[in-house]
Amino acid sequence: DWKTAALVRITKKMAEGLKGGTSFMEDYTYHFNPDKPQVLGAHMLEICPSITNSKASLEVHPLGIGGKADPARLVFTGEPGDAVNIAMMDLG
Repeated sequence: DWKTAALVRITKKMAEGLKGGTSFMEDYTYHFNPDKPQVLGAHMLEICPSITNSKASLEVHPLGIGGKADPARLVFTGEPGDAVNIAMMDLG
């Protein structure tokens, strides 16, 4: 939706000129190890291939929700590494 597209653009402008990539997605799983906390971020369609060094492929797979045609999506493996998480909530 338009909010996701706007947030992706905002995070990309904030990180402009910095090493690494940036994207916006909902967090999927948290691992609260005090020595090395981790987050597995996963989403269906909105992730940008700037967070990988490999070439993305365009693939069509069933989505299973929404009752619409199977969407095309970019498929790639993200690069592991340190990250900064930002929490945002829409209260309106």
